[in-house]
Amino acid sequence: MFRYRTDYLSFFFFLLVHYVITLPLITGIFYFGFWYMGWISAATPLFIFLVVAVMIVLAIMSYRVVRNFAQERDVKDLGFR
Repeated sequence: MFRYRTDYLSFFFFLLVHYVITLPLITGIFYFGFWYMGWISAATPLFIFLVVAVMIVLAIMSYRVVRNFAQERDVKDLGFR
């Protein structure tokens, strides 16, 4: 039970790190880039789509990383390596 709880905490920690560090950085770069070039009104739907797409991709990547760590730990615990 503790092992699964640790995996879920790791997954949420990965999401927090990605959304607190990576997403605002990407959002700032895109927003100020579009604003500087004068495209912000035309590119707003594209901008929203890109932010949502990045959030989904980061969530999938975080889940896979945590799952791979958990599988490696389980293999080591069972003594197959």
